[in-house]
Amino acid sequence: MKIDRISQIFGADLQKVAGGGKSLDKTEKPVRSDSVSLSKKAKELSSSSNEAVAQHINALPDVRAEKVQEAKEKIASGYFNSPDFEDKLADRLLKEFGFGS
Repeated sequence: MKIDRISQIFGADLQKVAGGGKSLDKTEKPVRSDSVSLSKKAKELSSSSNEAVAQHINALPDVRAEKVQEAKEKIASGYFNSPDFEDKLADRLLKEFGFGS
């Protein structure tokens, strides 16, 4: 039995499956293109939501006075130098880096 004979018999069929018998140039790249299309309604929703977000952001104050006052009070009271704060900070850091529960 000759193995060469098997490849001769099935060789033509394998070429058909592989590429229709055509040899591909290795420098050629297949042409692919993607496209997206949005409906008119989707474009309107996107535009209106962007405007609503921009208006909301513009309405917010640049500085939140209540947060500034709270921080000033904590600094004045020495809270950031307290063991309570240090424990909370250490726990938060450990949790953030995956070591805490």
